[in-house]
Amino acid sequence: TDLHWVEAIRYAADMGADVISIGLIITPSPAVMDALRYALVKGRQGKGCVVCTALGNDGVYRRYGVDAAAAGEVLSVSGSTDYDRRSWFGDYGPSLNLVCPAGGGNPDLKVWSTDRMGTNGYNDSGNYYSSAGTSASCPLAAAIAALVITLHPNWSGLEVRQVLEASC
Repeated sequence: TDLHWVEAIRYAADMGADVISIGLIITPSPAVMDALRYALVKGRQGKGCVVCTALGNDGVYRRYGVDAAAAGEVLSVSGSTDYDRRSWFGDYGPSLNLVCPAGGGNPDLKVWSTDRMGTNGYNDSGNYYSSAGTSASCPLAAAIAALVITLHPNWSGLEVRQVLEASC
């Protein structure tokens, strides 16, 4: 529900999160948008969090008002292929800020990640699994934002975002 998202976003901002990564669809209700703006301004002791969102895997034009991932306040991330193109399933439009690897090109090349062990994981036979989607792209963008903050801890969230967008 919106209340859970609001609580989670505000909690992350209040507890000192440098970056917030959201890979699920969130309705852009007034309460959710207020929580996102709170994190962008008040997070990191007033420096502002970087909020990365996965734009979506429908291959459609995404616009503000449908999903908080398309809001101008957040860093909207879509997927790219190994051919350096937007993934066929990656959503796009004016809200798109950057792309990160997501698969969708060569079928043999996907994004690899660690997995939960055993039958609770996606792959019973190992500790890694491969997938394709913007839910893989978004945490990659968030990790890059975290690395930039590590190098420049006094930068505002907006400055970090500007560097990410300008260097794509």
